[in-house]
Amino acid sequence: MDQITTDQLNTLATQFLDMGNAILAFRENTAGISPGDDAELEQLQNELLDKAGELATMAAIASGPAAAAAVASLAQVNDQITQSLQSLADVQKAIDIATAAVKVVVSVISMNPGNIVDAIGGLTSTCNIKLPSL
Repeated sequence: MDQITTDQLNTLATQFLDMGNAILAFRENTAGISPGDDAELEQLQNELLDKAGELATMAAIASGPAAAAAVASLAQVNDQITQSLQSLADVQKAIDIATAAVKVVVSVISMNPGNIVDAIGGLTSTCNIKLPSL
Protein backbone atom coordinates (compact mmCIF):
# COMPACT_ATOMS: atom_id res chain seq x y z
CA MET A 1 0.00 0.00 0.00
CA ASP A 2 1.62 3.24 -1.12
CA GLN A 3 -1.14 5.77 -0.48
CA ILE A 4 -3.57 6.60 2.24
CA THR A 5 -6.94 5.96 0.65
CA THR A 6 -10.20 7.83 0.93
CA ASP A 7 -11.71 4.79 2.65
CA GLN A 8 -8.94 4.81 5.24
CA LEU A 9 -9.44 8.52 5.88
CA ASN A 10 -13.19 8.04 6.27
CA THR A 11 -12.63 5.12 8.64
CA LEU A 12 -10.20 7.16 10.72
CA ALA A 13 -12.57 10.13 10.75
CA THR A 14 -15.36 7.94 12.08
CA GLN A 15 -13.08 6.33 14.65
CA PHE A 16 -11.76 9.67 15.91
CA LEU A 17 -15.32 11.01 16.10
CA ASP A 18 -16.15 7.95 18.23
CA MET A 19 -13.06 8.61 20.35
CA GLY A 20 -14.13 12.23 20.85
CA ASN A 21 -17.56 11.04 21.94
CA ALA A 22 -15.91 8.55 24.33
CA ILE A 23 -13.97 11.45 25.87
CA LEU A 24 -17.26 13.32 26.32
CA ALA A 25 -18.80 10.25 27.98
CA PHE A 26 -15.71 9.93 30.21
CA ARG A 27 -16.12 13.56 31.28
CA GLU A 28 -19.83 13.09 31.99
CA ASN A 29 -19.42 9.81 33.87
CA THR A 30 -16.29 10.38 35.94
CA ALA A 31 -16.79 11.88 39.36
CA GLY A 32 -14.16 14.10 40.84
CA ILE A 33 -12.62 15.56 37.68
CA SER A 34 -11.14 18.90 38.65
CA PRO A 35 -12.44 21.94 36.76
CA GLY A 36 -9.00 22.39 35.16
CA ASP A 37 -8.81 18.78 33.98
CA ASP A 38 -12.38 18.92 32.71
CA ALA A 39 -11.63 22.09 30.75
CA GLU A 40 -8.51 20.49 29.26
CA LEU A 41 -10.44 17.35 28.29
CA GLU A 42 -13.23 19.47 26.78
CA GLN A 43 -10.72 21.45 24.70
CA LEU A 44 -9.04 18.25 23.50
CA GLN A 45 -12.39 16.60 22.81
CA ASN A 46 -13.50 19.56 20.70
CA GLU A 47 -10.20 19.70 18.83
CA LEU A 48 -10.37 15.97 18.15
CA LEU A 49 -13.93 16.25 16.85
CA ASP A 50 -13.00 19.25 14.67
CA LYS A 51 -9.95 17.53 13.19
CA ALA A 52 -11.92 14.33 12.61
CA GLY A 53 -14.35 16.44 10.63
CA GLU A 54 -11.46 17.74 8.54
CA LEU A 55 -10.40 14.16 7.82
CA ALA A 56 -13.91 13.32 6.70
CA THR A 57 -13.80 16.08 4.09
CA MET A 58 -10.36 15.28 2.64
CA ALA A 59 -10.11 13.78 -0.83
CA ALA A 60 -7.83 10.89 -1.70
CA ILE A 61 -4.27 11.95 -0.91
CA ALA A 62 -0.77 10.72 -1.65
CA SER A 63 1.64 9.85 1.10
CA GLY A 64 4.64 7.67 1.73
CA PRO A 65 4.24 3.92 2.14
CA ALA A 66 5.34 3.98 5.80
CA ALA A 67 2.58 6.45 6.68
CA ALA A 68 0.00 4.46 4.72
CA ALA A 69 1.01 1.25 6.51
CA ALA A 70 0.88 2.99 9.89
CA VAL A 71 -2.58 4.40 9.16
CA ALA A 72 -3.81 0.96 8.10
CA SER A 73 -2.45 -0.52 11.32
CA LEU A 74 -3.91 2.26 13.46
CA ALA A 75 -7.36 1.65 12.03
CA GLN A 76 -7.10 -1.87 13.44
CA VAL A 77 -6.60 -0.64 17.03
CA ASN A 78 -8.61 2.61 17.16
CA ASP A 79 -11.71 0.79 18.39
CA GLN A 80 -9.63 -0.75 21.18
CA ILE A 81 -8.39 2.72 22.17
CA THR A 82 -11.93 4.12 22.19
CA GLN A 83 -13.15 1.15 24.28
CA SER A 84 -10.36 1.75 26.81
CA LEU A 85 -11.58 5.32 27.29
CA GLN A 86 -14.97 3.96 28.33
CA SER A 87 -13.53 2.05 31.29
CA LEU A 88 -10.73 4.43 32.25
CA ALA A 89 -10.62 5.82 35.78
CA ASP A 90 -7.41 7.87 35.47
CA VAL A 91 -8.13 11.47 34.40
CA GLN A 92 -4.50 12.18 33.43
CA LYS A 93 -4.43 9.05 31.25
CA ALA A 94 -7.59 10.28 29.46
CA ILE A 95 -5.92 13.64 28.88
CA ASP A 96 -2.78 11.90 27.57
CA ILE A 97 -4.81 9.71 25.18
CA ALA A 98 -6.85 12.67 23.93
CA THR A 99 -3.68 14.73 23.37
CA ALA A 100 -2.02 11.90 21.45
CA ALA A 101 -5.16 11.30 19.36
CA VAL A 102 -5.31 14.98 18.37
CA LYS A 103 -1.64 14.79 17.31
CA VAL A 104 -2.44 11.80 15.07
CA VAL A 105 -5.33 13.56 13.35
CA VAL A 106 -3.29 16.74 12.84
CA SER A 107 -0.36 14.73 11.43
CA VAL A 108 -2.58 12.87 8.94
CA ILE A 109 -4.07 16.18 7.81
CA SER A 110 -0.56 17.62 7.38
CA MET A 111 0.37 14.70 5.10
CA ASN A 112 3.89 14.52 6.50
CA PRO A 113 4.70 10.79 6.53
CA GLY A 114 7.32 11.10 9.29
CA ASN A 115 4.95 13.03 11.53
CA ILE A 116 2.16 10.52 10.88
CA VAL A 117 4.31 7.57 11.89
CA ASP A 118 5.65 9.42 14.97
CA ALA A 119 2.20 10.56 16.10
CA ILE A 120 0.71 7.10 15.69
CA GLY A 121 3.64 5.69 17.64
CA GLY A 122 2.95 8.22 20.40
CA LEU A 123 -0.73 7.31 20.59
CA THR A 124 -0.15 3.59 20.66
CA SER A 125 2.64 4.02 23.22
CA THR A 126 0.36 6.13 25.43
CA CYS A 127 -2.27 3.37 25.21
CA ASN A 128 0.28 0.53 25.66
CA ILE A 129 -0.75 -0.98 22.32
CA LYS A 130 1.62 -2.45 19.77
CA LEU A 131 0.57 -1.98 16.15
CA PRO A 132 0.51 -5.26 14.20
CA SER A 133 2.43 -4.18 11.12
CA LEU A 134 4.82 -1.31 11.89
